[in-house]
Amino acid sequence: MNDLERIKINAAAQATDSEIALPDAIVSIRVSPQGYLTALLLGTFFSALLFYLEIDIAGIILFGLSWILIPFFAFRDRIIFDGKRLFRGGLIPRFWSWLNSSRRKLKLIDIEHVETQAIRTLKRGDNVVYSYRTVIRGKGLSVAVASGASGNNDSYRRFIQAILPKLSDNVLDTRSIDLRDHLADPK
Repeated sequence: MNDLERIKINAAAQATDSEIALPDAIVSIRVSPQGYLTALLLGTFFSALLFYLEIDIAGIILFGLSWILIPFFAFRDRIIFDGKRLFRGGLIPRFWSWLNSSRRKLKLIDIEHVETQAIRTLKRGDNVVYSYRTVIRGKGLSVAVASGASGNNDSYRRFIQAILPKLSDNVLDTRSIDLRDHLADPK
């Protein structure tokens, strides 16, 4: 059972009849896979090096583990917002935070700064398509979410619609305020 399912079950168990913030209030978005792609390429490189050094068994094992485990970890790693706190749900971040005793969760009141960048990704005639990258910082933790990845636009929109209205204008930059107001407008 992953973190998202566990949170939904806990939210449903703690909810009273008057509360409507059940599993619909929990939103998640997949983490950008740059770190995982780097690890995959490094694993492939070192397996090729082992093949070159004629250590075939170790090369096969490293290649297999790289191409099976790293994509598995990448697809399971998500940033989850349950209405009260923001955290990373995945095996690697959980293990890393346990290993160096760093924080993995960030409460709404602990958020110090939210910064959004708009990047022009595509231009076709008069139509311009933007992708957005939002960085949420607080208590020494930095969480970045991005739109524009395949299938990530709807998740990004739901994530931003869930978290930005709950934050004070003092922690949001102007682009984040514009994005919050733009997504709140039904037109």
